[in-house]
Amino acid sequence: MDNGCGLPKENRDRLVEPYMTTRVKGTGLGLAIVQRITEQHGGKLQLADAPKRDGKVEGASVRMDLPIVAVDEAETDAASEIASADDASKSEPAEEEEEVTHGV
Repeated sequence: MDNGCGLPKENRDRLVEPYMTTRVKGTGLGLAIVQRITEQHGGKLQLADAPKRDGKVEGASVRMDLPIVAVDEAETDAASEIASADDASKSEPAEEEEEVTHGV
């Protein structure tokens, strides 16, 4: 949450679209990238007004919900990634070292 100017009233539902910006010098990629990464991890991004203070809305609220992965599941995934990397390095032919002779 912040206490800035809040989310715009117009085009609020388009804030996470690529290249959509409300700023003069903005690229419109920030929230689009955040949403994409959040979704790739099975999560959900929610944008809303901050809770009212003294009867008026001041600021914005961003909520990112991500799934919890069990420790043993994460360890299994990491172990399989390491094994895959090891297999890939074993299948590549070893580079032969070139013999270097100086002044012989």
